[in-house]
Amino acid sequence: MENNSDKLKMLGVTAFEQSDFQTAITYFTDALEQNPQDTDLLNNRAICYRELEKYDIALQDVSSAIIISPMQALYYSTRASILTKMKKQLEALDDINTAINLHPIPEYLENKIIILKKMNRFQEALSIIENIESQGYGTPEISIFKGTILIDVRKLKEAIQVFESLLDTTQRQLAIKYLTILKQSGPKLIHDFLPVLTRSLE
Repeated sequence: MENNSDKLKMLGVTAFEQSDFQTAITYFTDALEQNPQDTDLLNNRAICYRELEKYDIALQDVSSAIIISPMQALYYSTRASILTKMKKQLEALDDINTAINLHPIPEYLENKIIILKKMNRFQEALSIIENIESQGYGTPEISIFKGTILIDVRKLKEAIQVFESLLDTTQRQLAIKYLTILKQSGPKLIHDFLPVLTRSLE
């Protein structure tokens, strides 16, 4: 039974990687019928429901996983992402802080930056980024966040410097888009375009 559950889990993961979320849910559900205490299955199914915008069901699954395994940072991060989609930013912030306390990896810090940005808490987000950079853990993705936040607080010259520093990185194309808008458009047009360009970061 356990081996069959593992096979179903693998099939579910394969379907998820192919963005076939409904099929993945079917596999994860079948596996859970055989192994209902498998918290990874619950978390995986929650992520699939999130991608299908079925947030209430997703929240139930990941919350069940947390009840069973309350020290697993990943599950708090998953729940934070679902709560963010539900526009429950304060609850999301609590969960991502728990994830960071349990396992302070860059991915969770990036998620916290996204949440703070959505809450218009720009200075807090910038402080986290500066702390990450000072420890030598900066990435092109984090620099993109920094540039967009600098636009939000109208530090346009500093934003240009950040994006110019990314022209030889994996974020080159996105940096060029921002630079084009910054150098050719006024502040109002920048503000109008910003949500469109940052959507891919969330």
